[in-house]
Amino acid sequence: MRCMRPDFKYETRRGSGVVGLLLIPWVATYAHAQDGNRVYRNEEAGYSITAPAGWSADVASPRSAGQGVMREDEVLLEGELHKLTLREGGQAIWPGQFQVRVYDSADAASHDRWVAEWTAGDVWESGVRDTTVAGAPAARLARWNYDHLGTEIAVFRPGRIYLLMFDEQNGNDPDFERHQSEYRRIVASFRLLDP
Repeated sequence: MRCMRPDFKYETRRGSGVVGLLLIPWVATYAHAQDGNRVYRNEEAGYSITAPAGWSADVASPRSAGQGVMREDEVLLEGELHKLTLREGGQAIWPGQFQVRVYDSADAASHDRWVAEWTAGDVWESGVRDTTVAGAPAARLARWNYDHLGTEIAVFRPGRIYLLMFDEQNGNDPDFERHQSEYRRIVASFRLLDP
């Protein structure tokens, strides 16, 4: 394994009426498997996942004051502790993309609130399905994303919520069936690390 660029976490500290910003480095490692896949592992974020051969793994950075955003996968959005985007390389028309977002979750009740807020938006008629990912309780839903159906899987762990995001159905994607196969393998590779 070799260490790649650090990931950073926004954390505010309050004291004497002053709010400050503390950047805490999160060290991520990558390991290459014999099949050409790469394993992304982030101890601080608490998970590992395998990127298919030829896919990049990009970690979002904290957003600077006044910084414009070209793509939401480049910066951490409100409430996100960590965000990883796996993207297929060399695909000009419609590359495969898979995202992991990590959020803080103070208690079990916040999981129920998360699902309630999560489902208040444009949820496909199949609704939320309970499932298990990496041995942890999870909820899966399909959400309408402008011109295609996206899948979001929330994996619940004490103190954290991991959101796995990818396309469910997409008539725009010429390699949709192959991408679906890749997405299933990526979800199956997701592991929670010991705290």
